Amino acid sequence: MQYLSQKDPRWANVRIGRSATTVAKNGCTLTDVSMISDFFGSFIDPKTLASHRELFDGQGRMIWGNLVAIFHAFRFVWRQYGENDQKIQASLTPPLKAVILEVWNKKHWLLGVRQVSTSRGIDYLCIDPLNARQCFAKATYGNVTGSAHFEKT
Repeated sequence: MQYLSQKDPRWANVRIGRSATTVAKNGCTLTDVSMISDFFGSFIDPKTLASHRELFDGQGRMIWGNLVAIFHAFRFVWRQYGENDQKIQASLTPPLKAVILEVWNKKHWLLGVRQVSTSRGIDYLCIDPLNARQCFAKATYGNVTGSAHFEKT
């Protein structure tokens, strides 16, 4: 699976759907979904995803249920509000499932890789679409405020 950055010059300045915002500024969710598409063998790059107006509201936020129109190799299952370690762990079971984690008080999304135990408790190794690098969700952003769950079809 490719590690992608929302700031990649190939799509950084592309507007998301009909919104005025760009992939570089607010494209973490769609960049995570692009990485998931690669993981499940049906890659669509962030630039192409951003052009699908039906996937986003007027502010450029993902409309989860509309992903079904674009992807056939995987599907969106549910959006969890708050941190639910049991559900997150259940979705960290490749190659059949994937999860993205909402962090930083609902301001950013990370692609979950695996759960880890630390001296501070449970954390998650993730891929950060800001820089296409691995990070720990809680150690880097302080909290997990939600998650979106996907499964292979």
